[in-house]
Amino acid sequence: MDGAKARLVCRVRGRPMPESVAWNRDGKLLPLDDSSPQYAATYDSVSGDASLTIGEVFPEDAGVYECFAENKYGRARTKAQLIVEGASL
Repeated sequence: MDGAKARLVCRVRGRPMPESVAWNRDGKLLPLDDSSPQYAATYDSVSGDASLTIGEVFPEDAGVYECFAENKYGRARTKAQLIVEGASL
């Protein structure tokens, strides 16, 4: 819903477990630092739980989001499409 919070979740597995994950939207890496408070990412390297939270979604946030994980043996990814519906009155 336009203006609402969105949360995307993925579970990472590997031996060894990846040390970090990265997220992108429509092929472009998302800024996950203090310069972009719109996005907040978490990753627990013990459980493998990773999430991306978007504070307020708007139509321009719609797209294909990908979660990437990498260890010394390779790289894996998963993706999901986010569709943003208009605000209800």
